[in-house]
Amino acid sequence: KSHYGRDEQNTLDYQEWLAAVYFEDQPRMQSALQRSLDTGVDLIIEYRNVWPDGSLNWVDVRARATRSKNGLIGSLAGVTSDITERKQAESQLRRLNETLEQQVEERTSQLRHKEEI
Repeated sequence: KSHYGRDEQNTLDYQEWLAAVYFEDQPRMQSALQRSLDTGVDLIIEYRNVWPDGSLNWVDVRARATRSKNGLIGSLAGVTSDITERKQAESQLRRLNETLEQQVEERTSQLRHKEEI
């Protein structure tokens, strides 16, 4: 629950948990969750959470379906990790790479122009 910006002592029901998933990520999250529950495949997904203060945070979820004695999937057990800092670093690196590529293109164009003169 700490990865959802909530007190660890309070439990989240499905609707509260889903409401914490960023609206753009909800369909993908629901689809992955349903696939895991239907087939028993591990749930491995990264998505954004909206904390009570309105901030967006990224989480990585890795969970495995647990089966009851009759073989039906009863729940998922797993680990949720806060990957917000990693996602921010990846975004910054992408922006830096785009800036560098643009600078290389501009410099290459300048050099070609000089050669033509």
